[in-house]
Amino acid sequence: MNSSRASTNGTTQQSQTPDWPAVVAPLSIANDAPINILIVDDEPKNLTVLETVLDDPGYRLVRAESADQALLALVGEEFALLILDVRMPGMTGFELAKMIKERKKTSRVPIIFLTAYYNEDQHVLVGYGTGAVDYLHKPVNQTILRSKVAVFAELYRKNRESTLANAALVAEVIERRRAEEQLRELTESLEQRVTERTETLRHTHQKLREQAAELSDLHRRKDEFLAMLSHELRSPLAPIANAVQLLGLERASETLIQQQARGIIERQLGQLRHLVDDLLEVSRVTSGRVQLRQETIAIGAIIERAVETVRPLIQQCRHHLKILLPPNPILLHADSARLEQVMVNLLTNAAKYSEPGGDIQIVVNVEWRQTSGELGTASGEQKASAHSAPFLTTSHAALVIPELAAPFVVIRVLDTGIGIAAPLLPRIFDLFTQAERSLDRSQGGLGVGLALVQRITELHGGRVEVYSTLGKGSEFIVCLPLLSEERHGIIDTSKDSTPPARGQFSPAAPLRVLVVDDNADTAFTLGMLLEASGNEVRTAHDGVAAFQATLEFRPDVAVLDIGLPGLSGYEVAKRIRQERDFQDIVLVALTGYGQEADRQTSLDAGFNYHLVKPARLDQLQEILATVSNKGE
Repeated sequence: MNSSRASTNGTTQQSQTPDWPAVVAPLSIANDAPINILIVDDEPKNLTVLETVLDDPGYRLVRAESADQALLALVGEEFALLILDVRMPGMTGFELAKMIKERKKTSRVPIIFLTAYYNEDQHVLVGYGTGAVDYLHKPVNQTILRSKVAVFAELYRKNRESTLANAALVAEVIERRRAEEQLRELTESLEQRVTERTETLRHTHQKLREQAAELSDLHRRKDEFLAMLSHELRSPLAPIANAVQLLGLERASETLIQQQARGIIERQLGQLRHLVDDLLEVSRVTSGRVQLRQETIAIGAIIERAVETVRPLIQQCRHHLKILLPPNPILLHADSARLEQVMVNLLTNAAKYSEPGGDIQIVVNVEWRQTSGELGTASGEQKASAHSAPFLTTSHAALVIPELAAPFVVIRVLDTGIGIAAPLLPRIFDLFTQAERSLDRSQGGLGVGLALVQRITELHGGRVEVYSTLGKGSEFIVCLPLLSEERHGIIDTSKDSTPPARGQFSPAAPLRVLVVDDNADTAFTLGMLLEASGNEVRTAHDGVAAFQATLEFRPDVAVLDIGLPGLSGYEVAKRIRQERDFQDIVLVALTGYGQEADRQTSLDAGFNYHLVKPARLDQLQEILATVSNKGE
């Protein structure tokens, strides 16, 4: 039988500890849990009868043999129904029912009274008055009792289902509210983070704009500094170059020591001039301010002029130079001066980084090369051999895909020098990159020469590669687009395209030349050079004196510095051009400022020529010869 009994006896003395009903765990919230029913009677045999009548798996019967035990059971557990005997010792069933109904927790528990004595109508009314739902007489009809109990059990079960459903609904509502609250908090947090991130991005963007503006300003100031640096470096170079050329006019009377000293000065002056030119040229190239002056030229003439420029250094190092050119001239559409600069930089590197007495070779060929793809550097391990001949002249032939290939002029500059370490090769064309130096091998330079080589080559639509092994020399390969065949007849390659040799230009008749420079040494030495060529020379050192000397001396040619005190060279030129009688004077700007904008400004001011300090004597002689020949 599914029941719980209390082993008590109605005659038990008051002083004894009461036997507590078997209290199980609180009613389970599961819907299929048995329903608790409390049966109260002071006669154990009556309780046994009730247990027999109500024996059902869906019921859990709890016994109580006194009012006290019933109250304790009601305190500990929840019951669907209370079946209560009316006549009990101590506290009657009516009194117990009244107490149960007065308690909030148990007020809704249905009560069925059972009695064998109180069968009068007034007793029945009293029972109902205490809150009972039914009043049955003993002996109880079992079927009626089971039916009534089943009704109340079903009501309780339905109520429990409703309670559980309501609890689940409440839990769901609470969970949803919790989820909504979390979502709201997350949304607020997200909005806050978005706001903060947006503000951070705004500040970052503002900082980037400020940094960009600062970088732009720094770039502008750098260019201004380089231009000023050029002027300041070239100004002292000019009188030194003039003085060296003056010494060269007295070669016949030179002692051996004087000849050696003059050679040293000439070589170091050329190196210093080369460094200044590279520094300024790389600034123009990297900022995109280079405009190529392209014309149809022969590559042989470019190489010849570059070799002539580097020859003093090659001779000083006692290197052996070999040049291999194709039998027929190779034409390019390119900027002659800048390609010459490429070759000068490559030859200078080869000479500087080769041991005395080393070998340098220039090889020129026409080859089919890929028109797309990335070229750059390669380590010496990729070579077919290691300068065993002592040169490698046919290596590094890339796989050519016909539809992606085109003819290129390929210029190889090879040396047997110290080579380039493999870690340095990928960065060799970066600005300010140089091989590690030691105290016993410091070759100088600013680390911009190879960067210029790459950028100038790329401006011409070409590319440059390098192959090297440390200790076994280097090979630089310049690839330039070949001039198309239909343009090969534009120039007469039979004519010598090299510049005239130094001293070749001599004026047919002496000229009056005004030399103006605020540097007295520059004006003096240049004047001496021009006088040594048979010209009549007058000098001045500021703008006002220059204009006054023009009025008095009436020169054929005026060589004007730009940065003059009083009146600038531009202002002097403009004033001269405003004079009707001086329209034929040839004005030559001689200045340390050599950028394209400076040349255009000179042209706008009325100058006929723009020379950059230190100017070579043959440049001035060529101009003077042109003026002299026009006057004949």
